[in-house]
Amino acid sequence: MNETVKALHTPNSQQGTLPLLEKIAANLPGMIFQFLKRQDGSQFVIYASSGCKELFELEPEMLQADFQVLNKLTHPQDIKAFEESIAACCATGEPWHWEGRIITPSGKLKWIQGTSRYEKQPCGDVIWDGLLIDITDRKLAEEKLRESEARYKAILNAIPDLMFRISRDGKYLDFKGEGANVTIPRHEIVGKTLQELLPPDVALKSQEAIAKALDSKTLQTCEYQLPTPLGIRDYEARVVVSGQDEVVAIVRDITERKQTEVTLRNLAQKFATVFHCSPNPISISTLAEGRYIEVNDSFVKQSGYEREEVIDRTDFDLHIWVNQSDRTTVLQELQKHGVVRNMEFEFRRKSGERRTGLFSAEVIHLDGIPCLLSVNHDISERKKAELALRESEEKFSKAFCSSPNPITILTLKDGRYLEVNDAFVQITGFSREEVIGRTRNELNLWVSCHGNTIKALKEQGFIRNLEIELYTKSGELRVALFSAEVITLGGEPCMLCVTNDITERKQAEELLRLSSKRDRLLTQTLSRIRQSLNLDQILQTTVNEVRQFLEADRVFIALNDTNLYSGIFAESVDPKYPSVLNWKNEDKTFIEELKTILRSNRVRIVEDTTKISGSAKLKGLYKQFQIRANLAVPIMQGKELFGALIANQCSKPRHWSAIEIDLLQQMSEQVAIAIQQAQLYQKLEQFNTNLERQVEERTAQLQQKMLELQELNSVKDVVLHTVSHELRTSVMGNLMVLNNLLNRGQQENTSVRKSTILRGVNKALRGGHPEVEGNIPRLGNHASVLKFPRLRGMSIDKNNSLCLSPPSGLTAFSIPVSGSIIERMIQGNDRQLEMIESLLELHSSEAQGIVLHREVVSFHSLIDKMIKDLQPMLTQQKSSVKNLVADDLPSVIVDPGQLQKVFVNLLTYSWQHNPPGVKFTLKATVETGRIRLQIQDDGVSMSKLECDRLFDLYVRAPQAPCSTRIGLKMYLCRQIIKAHGGEIGVSCNRKRGLTFYFTLPLAISS
Repeated sequence: MNETVKALHTPNSQQGTLPLLEKIAANLPGMIFQFLKRQDGSQFVIYASSGCKELFELEPEMLQADFQVLNKLTHPQDIKAFEESIAACCATGEPWHWEGRIITPSGKLKWIQGTSRYEKQPCGDVIWDGLLIDITDRKLAEEKLRESEARYKAILNAIPDLMFRISRDGKYLDFKGEGANVTIPRHEIVGKTLQELLPPDVALKSQEAIAKALDSKTLQTCEYQLPTPLGIRDYEARVVVSGQDEVVAIVRDITERKQTEVTLRNLAQKFATVFHCSPNPISISTLAEGRYIEVNDSFVKQSGYEREEVIDRTDFDLHIWVNQSDRTTVLQELQKHGVVRNMEFEFRRKSGERRTGLFSAEVIHLDGIPCLLSVNHDISERKKAELALRESEEKFSKAFCSSPNPITILTLKDGRYLEVNDAFVQITGFSREEVIGRTRNELNLWVSCHGNTIKALKEQGFIRNLEIELYTKSGELRVALFSAEVITLGGEPCMLCVTNDITERKQAEELLRLSSKRDRLLTQTLSRIRQSLNLDQILQTTVNEVRQFLEADRVFIALNDTNLYSGIFAESVDPKYPSVLNWKNEDKTFIEELKTILRSNRVRIVEDTTKISGSAKLKGLYKQFQIRANLAVPIMQGKELFGALIANQCSKPRHWSAIEIDLLQQMSEQVAIAIQQAQLYQKLEQFNTNLERQVEERTAQLQQKMLELQELNSVKDVVLHTVSHELRTSVMGNLMVLNNLLNRGQQENTSVRKSTILRGVNKALRGGHPEVEGNIPRLGNHASVLKFPRLRGMSIDKNNSLCLSPPSGLTAFSIPVSGSIIERMIQGNDRQLEMIESLLELHSSEAQGIVLHREVVSFHSLIDKMIKDLQPMLTQQKSSVKNLVADDLPSVIVDPGQLQKVFVNLLTYSWQHNPPGVKFTLKATVETGRIRLQIQDDGVSMSKLECDRLFDLYVRAPQAPCSTRIGLKMYLCRQIIKAHGGEIGVSCNRKRGLTFYFTLPLAISS
């Protein structure tokens, strides 16, 4: 905004700047100004906003024409302070602040607050940018506050009573004045307690009044007597809350008042005390027009008006009645009954806030004038509380009635039901009328007495999710989670109980437990059948575990006449009851009856044997073995009856659950499998002898084939070594002759040829051929060729031609050969030699594995050494290596020699498939327990299929991009890295080139 004002007085100011400033200034509650003081001493207002008119009653143009008019408006008592504030601002450079009074041309007195900041211009002028606002209302409010504080302070000092500030525990914190005929020095009071300074009964009464005042937040009055030098005196202490856990006690000597007769004066005194100290607003107004004659402090506090604003004004002037007709109603009620008691109406405070009160009134006469004595008890908070209580009760009632869980309210003392919800009625089967007014013991709801539960509820006030058992009206047993909390209803402690019926959940959990147990039992049985051929053990274990699962008195397996067994085979029985293991019955008719029962029923369920129809023999069998309930499942294979799995309950009738029936059915199937398995085992034993003989014959044949295979492997090794030896010898001889040829023909490239010759010599030495080793010093001699049997008859003439010495009687002849042809021949022989060496190394790795000589080395140092060793090859291939491997990488445990082979083979692959000048970049990262090295080139790319197969061992086509020779080397690279415990691979870059990578394990410090 300052920049905008300044722009008004610059040569290049914009046309639209002034309207913009005026828009801003119009929304500010005051006047914006800019004052200029030039170096020559001239002063004038260069800008004043439109607020000047409202603030000073002057047009902005008048102020700009003569700013001295402001000095004339400034209050004479504030002119000096105004000039001093400006001088201080100029001297210190601090912003200007001033508050003072002005007298407007119309005679109004206003308080003005001014703020400004001055800025020196490069030309030496000084500009003040500032704001003047009207603070009259704030100043008047501050003045009234000071007057009010002074008035109350004067009142406090004028009160002749003794005032004490006392804590909740009865300790004197402070006191004021002298009175009540008490002359104890201050230091003997402050810090002491009521018990130390007052008689025990007075101290106790005072302590109770303090506690009640603090707890109820209301004025408490306490009267007592104390012995004084003047005799026994009566005192009155009024206790009001003055802070957190502290009160102010105003003590007054009321001996004279107590001694006077109960007169009108005494009544008036009491009325005045009630009038002024009443927590309820009390007012006295004329009956005719409602003009206020007197109001108490509570009225002032409640209405928000000061006493001076109320006296001699009517309630209509103050707009106290929200509904003006309410006063008419009051007058009518007074005329009819003479008094008004607790009439509810709405009144308005000074702030406009609406409140609700209980209005009581009575007609009195003061100096013969009928007046209205009114008491208004503010019940706004109570109304809010009642509304909140009604809403809370409505919410509770809805939650109570609609809750799906049974909710009850009982007396804590005797457990008598006061209220129950619909869910309780639905679950228990009792009607609401049958429950209300009766105790839980009378209804016999709880399975057992929960005395400890009620005791715990009384001690801690609540119980959460206690599992209990309850009876319904029909006698059904239900399981529930019981929660309760102590509440108070009508002054009597009660308990609010919530019961969550978990019977179905418990049944489901039990069913799930039994199902899991059943599945585990079936799994174990099936496992035994698969792992064992001992049918006796399988069947006996089965009946033991089934009886344990069913908790039955007897479980047994009866088998039909099979090739294996017949009769009762396995049994598990409670010792209290007879065993059926040795039961025999020769009555074929009865046996056939039993079989018919089993065949005709997939499962035979008898819950009470005394209530079924059957033959006398069958009932006699039940009676003989004390069978009260029976569950039988046939053991079948197709339509063939093997026997039956039977469970008996001897102690009492029994209901067989679905899961128990299902268990017996599935167990019967497993038993049938076990019996079939035993039958098969018998059949297998019959073929055992023939099978063993056949196995022996097959074993002998296999041993013969193994011997033949070993012989073939021996022959393969001999052939491989023989062929490789012969090929190496031939290739080495060719290399030596060709190098000798090239050496004689190109004397200027002697150094290059020597390196080539030495390479051939080193290869020959690695091959270990005696022919080459014995003639190394004579490799440069033409006669050295004759030392090799396969090269005899060859020589080189003076024209660098290859001469063939013919057999006896024939003429020798020579063949001219160019240097480039000789070099290609050397390269071809080199490739053949590398192929032979790769084949031998591959054979060695497949037969014996890669032999490593590990050592712990710094990874960075290892890479540096390998790059230096490859420098001649890099120079020959015109390649460069950019080493980005960090110096601080951890050490690795590797075989440096084998790793050098991998490094050379990977670079050789790039050289073989790219023209000279390939650039390599080395990067390394540390992963979990290993280091990953990446070798990236900028050469040609390849497909993903070729990348995936690059390190595989397979024969390539001659025209393939990766020949068999290179393929062998790449396969050997993977074998070496795998032997180190790492991985190797290649990926195609997005733009061009390939990225080889391999990982190596970190050296673990011991």
